Amino acid sequence: MGSLLSARAALVALLAAGLLAGCSAAPQEAAPEPPAARPGRAADDSARWIPERIELPGRGAAPIAVASTVNGSLVVPERVGEVGWWDGSAYVGDPYGSVVLAGHVDSIAGAPGYFRALWGARLGDRIELGAGAHRQGYRVAEIRSVPRAELVDDEEVFGQTGSPRLVMLTCIGEYDAAAGGYAENLVVVAHPE
Repeated sequence: MGSLLSARAALVALLAAGLLAGCSAAPQEAAPEPPAARPGRAADDSARWIPERIELPGRGAAPIAVASTVNGSLVVPERVGEVGWWDGSAYVGDPYGSVVLAGHVDSIAGAPGYFRALWGARLGDRIELGAGAHRQGYRVAEIRSVPRAELVDDEEVFGQTGSPRLVMLTCIGEYDAAAGGYAENLVVVAHPE
């Protein structure tokens, strides 16, 4: 069990270190690695499911794709209108842990990404995740900006223990071309209704 936790901690550290390095969609050269087996979660448990779409207030729905890690970085969908569900995070309906979604704030050409709407998120906003006939509502409970370098240590974001929650990540602030991205990540935490 200790080695599983150590491996998970190492994965989280690598993931956070590479998370949304630029937050702008760019062509991706590496193919995502196949998802790892998820211990303790039955594949046929219909109460737990992978989200396929998200709806933010005033934005309509957007598709959610599986976002794997490649060389320690979360591979967010290239299309800025899509959101990525981290395959190392909780399933919707799990009794614990973070359902982690990440999305681009804009494209390399400057077109707004779906998660740009998170810049206007307010406490109490309703977010809905869905897949087939499944639906789960969440209410925004926390909105904060985290320096990209500090995200690695944020247990609320990547932790898979504690109360179930939805954690949405994107970039915020000014784009720094010299640094190759944004220096801050926006973290929006929502609790199930």
